[in-house]
Amino acid sequence: MTSPATTPEAVPAITQLDGISLQPLEPAHAPIVASLLSMRGHRFILDIPSDEATLTQLLAELGRQTWTLPLAAVVGGECLGVVTTALANVKSLHASITALFVDPTTATTALAMGIRHLFWTFPLHRVHAQIPDMDLTREYVDLLTSVGFVDEGRLQDHLVLAGRSFDVVTLGLLRTDFEAWCSDNEPRLSFSV
Repeated sequence: MTSPATTPEAVPAITQLDGISLQPLEPAHAPIVASLLSMRGHRFILDIPSDEATLTQLLAELGRQTWTLPLAAVVGGECLGVVTTALANVKSLHASITALFVDPTTATTALAMGIRHLFWTFPLHRVHAQIPDMDLTREYVDLLTSVGFVDEGRLQDHLVLAGRSFDVVTLGLLRTDFEAWCSDNEPRLSFSV
């Protein structure tokens, strides 16, 4: 039996920080997701139908997938963006991550909060993303690397749009690397108590 002095404290969930609140993304939020999909190069990051009826159904199905946690980052009632995992591999403890923000250049804290909550909620070892290498999506490569993702390589000519081929950048983030990023950049999100 351990004494109270040696019993580790549980690391708390962090769903609010600097006015940003993480909230579950539910089927009722389909209009918000439709609006995000119409911005910038989002359709190249997440190629799904953007009509609200289809999105309502997709959000309902997404929430039932293994290790999937759709989140909305909100400030003052306004949605800054969404973050979710998908395509989890329970055996190797990794999942794909998708993030869409109204302004990715200012979303570092919101994305870091979402990633921390995903690592806090699930026993994930690694999250990864694939971003088409084009001007419209470059800000997402920058955003993901701003929270510790590393460039793991390219899929050459992997995406063809309007007769033109594009490389796809593969980015990954290990739980331990994210913990180190938090310690160095945003200690309030650290897993250490």
